Amino acid sequence: MALLVFACILVVGRLRGRAPVPPQVGDERGGPARAADRTIARRRRFLHRLALVAPWVIVAPFVVTEALPFVDVFLRYTAPALAVAFPGDPLDVRWWVYAAPPAAATVCFAVVFVVLSHERAHPEVPVTPVVRRGWAHFVSRRDAAVATAALALFVLTALIAGGASSPDDNGWFSRLEIPVGETGPGSMTFFGWAYSVPALVAIAVLTALVVGSLRNDSFRPFVRPETVGAETAARRDTAALLTRLFIATILLTLGGAWFMIGGAGTGAVGVGIPGFGMFMFSAGYASFAPAFVVAGVALQAAAVVLLLLTIRMRRRLGQMPAAPAHLSTDVAA
Repeated sequence: MALLVFACILVVGRLRGRAPVPPQVGDERGGPARAADRTIARRRRFLHRLALVAPWVIVAPFVVTEALPFVDVFLRYTAPALAVAFPGDPLDVRWWVYAAPPAAATVCFAVVFVVLSHERAHPEVPVTPVVRRGWAHFVSRRDAAVATAALALFVLTALIAGGASSPDDNGWFSRLEIPVGETGPGSMTFFGWAYSVPALVAIAVLTALVVGSLRNDSFRPFVRPETVGAETAARRDTAALLTRLFIATILLTLGGAWFMIGGAGTGAVGVGIPGFGMFMFSAGYASFAPAFVVAGVALQAAAVVLLLLTIRMRRRLGQMPAAPAHLSTDVAA
């Protein structure tokens, strides 16, 4: 469904041409635009549409999965006949809640990968590079550092939480055992392998698409010497947009994982002992579990804010900045 929505919006936007039309570059004689100018203009229009559509595609699964429990509670009190009947075991392990945002982002980045792979790759006039361009050449150091840190934190969280998880009655590693003495261990719902593995798979595919898209864009030769500045600016804007969408997706998933881990730590398992009363047992990290809850909410809020800021970038991304070729250090003068 996300693929159909994303593809339809891009096609409609292309047909209607509502994106700002970038000015011509490199044609001081006022004649018809060369192929280089048209290539840069198409890139700018694509970035404009991507910045408008992709954040909504990524955040939609998060909003829907977060809203369903509240809708269910509302219906149970207002219209019991319409209440949502959530499936039972073993499907009560709602792993898709955490895999949905990176899966939706994967759809967007698959479209980006295809578009960038089919963009013009043959120069009209050879341009001699003076620096070796890697796949992350056009990514800013700040964005690269934040993306790497977010990805590393999620992988570390998934591995540690998965290793600490225990299987439920159906064999899904979705529980955290809590020792309760001689009565046997209790358990709480936890971000175990049942939740982390699907999210890890989706994020692995997403990461591969991001790297592949940036690599295709970085290794593609410039079209003409006089358009190097404009092409460089467009590629840097592309890298910034893709990296920030990637960061927001990771933060959404990581925030959900930390919130779940913190919720398991703040919970308790009660055991009643005849003649003594009820005793409550909690996880070993209960003292700092609330910090995970707060951090999880903060990460998700930061991801949503970043997506909204990305949407606001669309007008700037759709415009052609003045970027003379001599300002670029990627090619020989």
